[in-house]
Amino acid sequence: MVAFVAGPFGLAIAVHNFGSVPRFAGWSFLQVFYEMLKWGLAPALVAVYISYYLDRQTARDLPDIDHSRATFGWRLVNCFGFAAVSVFLLLPPLLSLKVDQPDANWDSAKLRFIATGTTFCVALGLALAAQFALRKGTQTAGPVLTPQVNA
Repeated sequence: MVAFVAGPFGLAIAVHNFGSVPRFAGWSFLQVFYEMLKWGLAPALVAVYISYYLDRQTARDLPDIDHSRATFGWRLVNCFGFAAVSVFLLLPPLLSLKVDQPDANWDSAKLRFIATGTTFCVALGLALAAQFALRKGTQTAGPVLTPQVNA
């Protein structure tokens, strides 16, 4: 929920206070925030996905992720599927992007392509990190770097 609200909140602050988009001129902050709320879906999905896999790596009562070679393909497909679903759920706002300024360097098609590609790459990168980079620590105790002081 925090990721769903925090991203659009920051975007609304930037657009309302520093943006020069004629479409939002004269809008109140709440109107801009409501308009930006549709962009909070992808960060919320990624936050839930990452949190689930982080919890599986740190909590002893949750099952371990099988990091064997046999599950490599399935975990890779899982990452690409998650990124594709994230983009699919954001397609309506992504396809409605258009350039409002006539002297802009990018046309609307390029803006939509870059936004869609960026959404896919960020979701894919974080899913790859969750599936392949996170490992549960071992039960053995490591070296003590700071000794405990008795009170």
